[in-house]
Amino acid sequence: MISQNKYVAITSGVGGQAAVSAREPILRLYTTNNLMPTGTVLEFQNAAGVGEYFGFNSREYAIAQGYFGFVSSQQQSPSKISFCADISKGKAPFVRASSAPALLSVFQSVKDGAFTLSMAGITAEISGLDFSSAKSYADVAQAVQTKIRAAQTASTMWTGAVFAFDAEQGVFTLTGGEVAAGAIVALTAGTGGTDISPILKMDQNSAPVVSQGVGATAYGQMLSDSLSLSNNYGTFAFLNQPENESIVQIAQWTQAQNLMGGMYLQPVAKEDYQTVQKLVKDFSGTALIADAFTPYSLAWLVPACVAAATNFNRVNGTQNYMYKQLSGVESSVNTDSEYDALTAARVNFYGSTQQAGTQIAFFQPGSLQGDVEDMGVFMNELWLKDAATVEFLNYQLAVSKWPANSSGKAIGDGLLQGVIERAKKNGTIAQGKALTSTQKAYITSLTGDEDAWISVYSEGYYLYSQIVPVTTGGNTVYEYQYTLVYSKGDSVRKVTGTHTLI
Repeated sequence: MISQNKYVAITSGVGGQAAVSAREPILRLYTTNNLMPTGTVLEFQNAAGVGEYFGFNSREYAIAQGYFGFVSSQQQSPSKISFCADISKGKAPFVRASSAPALLSVFQSVKDGAFTLSMAGITAEISGLDFSSAKSYADVAQAVQTKIRAAQTASTMWTGAVFAFDAEQGVFTLTGGEVAAGAIVALTAGTGGTDISPILKMDQNSAPVVSQGVGATAYGQMLSDSLSLSNNYGTFAFLNQPENESIVQIAQWTQAQNLMGGMYLQPVAKEDYQTVQKLVKDFSGTALIADAFTPYSLAWLVPACVAAATNFNRVNGTQNYMYKQLSGVESSVNTDSEYDALTAARVNFYGSTQQAGTQIAFFQPGSLQGDVEDMGVFMNELWLKDAATVEFLNYQLAVSKWPANSSGKAIGDGLLQGVIERAKKNGTIAQGKALTSTQKAYITSLTGDEDAWISVYSEGYYLYSQIVPVTTGGNTVYEYQYTLVYSKGDSVRKVTGTHTLI
């Protein structure tokens, strides 16, 4: 029979699907833990996953427990946490076995073990490994380490190498003897005896975790590289506290990202917060929290918990960061004088009051340094910018063309309108908020429309857009340009009443 395609040919496909994922306002932690590989971001969906990777006695796990244990008033909890290597002081190369090694009895049967090791541009055969008298995996590790260090005595990377068995994780690890940019560790099959790389679970087929060595890296560069790897986070902090000079660099970088770099959480000593505050007071997006920053002092973690537990898809989903409580966190501020001093400097803390003799402790006041004072407003704007980005990218990827004419302007306005309606629904944009005369004048000056402030008051926003040609370097590109002015969704932090008795 003649094919029907000769007469009717119909091609089927699915169109208009979302290809771009929305950003999640989760916490990103920068850690110097040797198990954290460079050049990547690790995400975990629960504390157990963090413990399984870093160890259940690790600082990372202790923080993850508090973080995932948070439940908001909307019955939301953080869904993920992410980790990135803190390479401010560099990092030696390492390889971490993918799983538990073979049984000890398997190693004890090896009297001529071998493998090929490449490290920092040098390759050598490691052979003559006799494990017949090994009483533990630690004995196996010691024998391997001795052979590695003796293989290349002219290289510190080799003579200082550490081959160890992590009893908590149940895996072998190999760390190079020095910090060096570009240095890579790799184990392959040995030729001078029984190949032990598979029973170490460090051969290529076992897919071990391999981390390239890096030199000391400036904080700004490290943060930019991490952001390029994945911008799926909303707040970030460092487990190894930076020096004051470095805190300034991080705060400067945070401000330069125009909210999209996330909120920087920096614990400061309650007794000495003034020094740091004076250094970063002009940089938006930096949150100072009076906290000792010990493994079990987690007041600094509260903003990360609140951000990660915010559901921007629900009605009134945005949150006030003040009055939030985290189980196990003790109050560090208990007097009016401390309250006044810290709040005046926009330094956050976990403070306590009392009602009927019962102590009530919670996070307060939810403030940031710089121009954007409120934590909630900061995170809401981060969400709004990301939501608009996702909407525009998804449209461009789904259609054949976005026309550069009046209909194209209407398309752009329609895409934005969808985001705006979501923002009004979740509380990012507030309708009916009183405007000062200065704010009205500013809106008029910004938009050139004397009635724009009326729209901002009644509808919560004013939108102006146009499609214009932009010529750069001899190339002309048509751009959809828009200005969105909106009433930010502020939160009530204090009640002042007057009672009149008649």
